[in-house]
Amino acid sequence: WVRWYDVDRIDLKKEGFLLVYLKVREKNGPLKLDGKGNPKLKKWPLILNRNKDEDKGHFEQRRSAFHKVFSDIFNQNKGNSDPPTSDSRI
Repeated sequence: WVRWYDVDRIDLKKEGFLLVYLKVREKNGPLKLDGKGNPKLKKWPLILNRNKDEDKGHFEQRRSAFHKVFSDIFNQNKGNSDPPTSDSRI
């Protein structure tokens, strides 16, 4: 599972393929920073595959809505600020 405040952005590479950029944390909780002081990001690909025996029209409909659904959930759950530590360490 992923904490929504650790998701930096979600990019649509092509229909049915999302690239989620996650903020990387140290083992003890704080964010890792790059040389410029920005949070380090890790790419996490999400691919939507067709279910066995799924109608092709239904799959194409799901695939076209994939990015919108993830973006809506991300925008609803995104926090205003990063917590100083991961909640698994709180």
